[in-house]
Amino acid sequence: MRHRSSAGLAALLLLVPTRVAAGPLHDLPPGSWYEVPNSHLRDVAHDWSPDPTPGNVGGIIKAWGGGAFDTNGERLLLLGGGHGDYGGNEIYAMDLDTVENGPGTNPWEKLSEPEAFDALDPDCSNPDNLTDNDQRRSQHSYSRLAYIPELDALCDTGGSIGYTYCPALRQLDCFDLSTRTWTLGLTPADAAGTGSTGAVHPDTGQWWLQGGSGSGLLGRFDPQSLSWTYGHYDNIPGSSPGSTSAAIDPTRNLFVLLGNQRLWALDLGTFEEGVTELSEHPAPSTGGDAVIAASAPGFAYDPVQDRMVAWVGGADVYLLDLDSWTWTRSTPAGATPTAAVGNGTFGRFRYSPKYNVFVVVNSADENAFAVKLSPTPLACSEGQTRSCYEGPASTGSIGACQDGTQACAQGQWGECDGQVMPSAEACNAVDDDCDGVVDEGCGVDAGADGEVGADGEVETDAWDGEVESDGQAEGGAEPAPDAGAKMVSSDESDGGCGCRSSGGGTGWGASLGVLLSAWFLARRRRGSR
Repeated sequence: MRHRSSAGLAALLLLVPTRVAAGPLHDLPPGSWYEVPNSHLRDVAHDWSPDPTPGNVGGIIKAWGGGAFDTNGERLLLLGGGHGDYGGNEIYAMDLDTVENGPGTNPWEKLSEPEAFDALDPDCSNPDNLTDNDQRRSQHSYSRLAYIPELDALCDTGGSIGYTYCPALRQLDCFDLSTRTWTLGLTPADAAGTGSTGAVHPDTGQWWLQGGSGSGLLGRFDPQSLSWTYGHYDNIPGSSPGSTSAAIDPTRNLFVLLGNQRLWALDLGTFEEGVTELSEHPAPSTGGDAVIAASAPGFAYDPVQDRMVAWVGGADVYLLDLDSWTWTRSTPAGATPTAAVGNGTFGRFRYSPKYNVFVVVNSADENAFAVKLSPTPLACSEGQTRSCYEGPASTGSIGACQDGTQACAQGQWGECDGQVMPSAEACNAVDDDCDGVVDEGCGVDAGADGEVGADGEVETDAWDGEVESDGQAEGGAEPAPDAGAKMVSSDESDGGCGCRSSGGGTGWGASLGVLLSAWFLARRRRGSR
């Protein structure tokens, strides 16, 4: 999805295609909770039989488990477990379109398969805390998970490795949602560690992350340059950030951290590399003592009401006016969630711009809930049309990719008709995956200009992906210096290092995978099985 530039996130409602036909979320009255029927996570959880179960799948949520919201796919994403709570490393998604279109259908889906029980390495024999097949271990996720629209990926920086108590890497790992493939060690990540707390800016796409135990750095990740910028070390005691949540107000450009007796608000426009400390920006408020004292409350920005919204369990929600810094409690009607998990809600309370609801998941054995706090504004005028594109921002109008058209009906935008999004390279002299390179990986003569010769073959000067025995790339320009990244399949192993390129995937995963595949083939992990 393209980056959004707006005076505030309220404009986001004008940019996301919205279903016209009525459904339970669309029809939910303002000021109401909705219990999503048949939405127990455990019903779609991995079946470990006949192997022993590596802990309770409920630990994905209860064991300091966070979440992120896929604004492109309209899904709440969960990844968790860790320590002795749960050793499976699979990812789950709850699809709100399924909630809307198929009431009664379980909206949960398992996006990746976990490693086999005998590969989880519960004794931490592997020094790099990967599984025996080089997959990413399960771990407590706190408020550290992020959906990065530019990459169309679920990303994490690591901390609190499991199964059992293993040391944690501090690196950026991203799961491409189109190819369902991990890239491990995409970059180092110093704003990491147990209890890290972060949020993605809805306008810039940048990920702001306050490091946790042993880190304390405030970091800003730029998904376009794949680079980090850090402030100053905060020296926050222990893992205390592990009891906080964060959200960004794009209207005032504020990063707000909440919970565990903290309310900090940083004007992101004042951030200085090597200087800024988040803990130096306390924000006094009135009426919200119960929320501020809570352990990692649910916390998100409401673009319709221009308020921060917090949830600490039960029917009540708390709205924070960011001009007066005053909290107001609201008690929506209808069936309501149970008490919040004692460890915290973290990122499992998220806002959906498409449906103008907040969704929360509190247990693997309880239904999910949604709450609508205000009327959904009309997104458009009857008969109005506009161009649209739902692919990754970096692919728009590149190669074969092209915009579609949306029409307005009943005040809401319809489907994006006629758009062309990235697809696998077909070796047809067309840039099918829309990454600016024609027919990469197709075995054509190396080159970079993408021109087609008289014989019909693409002539370029780019690196062709082959690697000499000395680890150097053949052809023209060599790939970028080794950043230690490796591509791994979410549910397969090659019997060697377990590293796999995303090959013919689409978008970010495909283009990045071509470069990274040569890096890890030339630099297989020492001790691979």
